[in-house]
Parts: sequence; C-alpha cells; structure tokens
Amino acid sequence: MEGIKARIEGDGIKGSVEFSLEEAMAHPRAGKPWAEMNVDEQAAALKEYALWLYSRQDGVTGNATVTLERGTFAVTRDRDV
Repeated sequence: MEGIKARIEGDGIKGSVEFSLEEAMAHPRAGKPWAEMNVDEQAAALKEYALWLYSRQDGVTGNATVTLERGTFAVTRDRDV
C-alpha cells in the first residue's frame, strides 16, 4: 500500500491528510478510469480527493493549495500505476 500525504493551505486553512493510493483510486469520480489517466490527471485526482477528505474530516471548504508528498504510514515502492 502506497501512502500519500497532502498538505493543504489557504484561506485560513492549514492542515494535512494521509491516505493510500488505493483509497484514492477507489473513490468514485467522473471521468476516465485511473489506468487511462496521464500523470497530470492522476495528480489532479489525488489533490481533489485530498481536498474532499480534508473537508469531510474538518468541515472546512474554500480555496486551498494542495501539495502531495509520500506518506509516513506505509512503505512506498516504485511502481507503475
């Protein structure tokens, strides 16, 4: 399981969420299947999921910038998604 940490900042928001790549891939979304997305589209989907997860946990919404990092809760390996 690959861990991802998303730092979220902006409009009075400063926080982070951690989630697995598999969790984000399984989250329902409109558009292409994950395997058909290019790297930029996958990054955008991960950022969108991070914002959704953060707002669900903290009830905060608004304009925010999301920065993706490797998470701390799981060992990460190089792999093709």
